[in-house]
Amino acid sequence: MSAYRSPLNEQLISASPAEVSSVNLGPIHLKTPVVLAPMAGVTDWPFRSLCLKWGAALYVNQMITARALVEENSSTWKLAEFGQGEPIRSIQLYGTDPKTVALAVRMLKDRLNIDHLDMNFGCPAPKVTRNGGGAAIPVKRRLLGTIVESAVEAGVHVFVEKPISNVESKLPNILKLADEKNVPKENCLDLIKFFIRKKNEVSIL
Repeated sequence: MSAYRSPLNEQLISASPAEVSSVNLGPIHLKTPVVLAPMAGVTDWPFRSLCLKWGAALYVNQMITARALVEENSSTWKLAEFGQGEPIRSIQLYGTDPKTVALAVRMLKDRLNIDHLDMNFGCPAPKVTRNGGGAAIPVKRRLLGTIVESAVEAGVHVFVEKPISNVESKLPNILKLADEKNVPKENCLDLIKFFIRKKNEVSIL
């Protein structure tokens, strides 16, 4: 079975192994530097299994809310499921309350044995930001730091996504959270990724 090629890329030459370098994200080793971003309603296990087949190294389960997990919402726990043999159990978590986020992360760790947590501080969707979440959080730097700290202390490897409009001088302080709280070195904030567009540049497709 050959990979589908659209008319736009049918002449594209595939990269050779020598052209692609592996990458380490904290303790997670990726043979190819390809990460599938979480997409609500899209990146469930059937979709992620296709990504695994076609070479994606890390693929993140869709966004789920911390409060729904803590409140034992069965539909949310169903969305959080992983497939058998999924090599890296990665999920995106949305939350605005540090205590709720901490509890949700511990529950994910204990029940699903997640390896990696992607924290949503960049979603510009009005239904998310009007509740104080997503891209609305980084402007509240103290809250942002406390939420990240609560997830780090829960003992999983954390990636943070932020809109690029909020990259300012306080950013290095977030990276020091693990050291300041004497969190074991293997439990740390591994990566901060940025959205290229600002929140007010979101487009509805």
